[in-house]
Amino acid sequence: MCLFQIAISAPAEKSLAEQAQETIANVQKQAQDAVQQFNVKVLETVGVRNNEELVNTVQTRAQTYATQIKGVADQISAQAAQNKGQIDGVVQNIAKQISDSAAKILGNDDPAKVDQLQKTFTNVLDQANTLNTRLGEEGTSLQAIFNDALAKLYDNTINTAKSLAQQLDAAKKN
Repeated sequence: MCLFQIAISAPAEKSLAEQAQETIANVQKQAQDAVQQFNVKVLETVGVRNNEELVNTVQTRAQTYATQIKGVADQISAQAAQNKGQIDGVVQNIAKQISDSAAKILGNDDPAKVDQLQKTFTNVLDQANTLNTRLGEEGTSLQAIFNDALAKLYDNTINTAKSLAQQLDAAKKN
């Protein structure tokens, strides 16, 4: 066998971009699962909304989550501005939608905030997925710039959804 045949037959290692895409795909799945679990717990505990401690917990976690995703949206906007010309208005639009989602929670003192939070989780995941897809189309240099922001969006969503699902589950048992 010549070296060319050996090189062609050798399994190709995944590129850094492929590895990053795989990692992000796994995190996307975890975030979607966490939000789905949260939604199930909300549906199971509809009658528990009047529990003052639960309402306070939901409001506090919602405020924290909104502040976190607003910070990530600001980070995305800043990074998009620094890379203007390489990236289109889609990224700015995504950052604005995430910011708007955060504002809806931060400006909402309704005890039934959980409904808005469910919508926000879904919207944030949709925007993160759109950003990830768009960055994949643009290439690896931009993916590297925005990976931290994407990771924060997914991590914050996963942690908040799981925490609230646990709180709802505990409230249901009481």
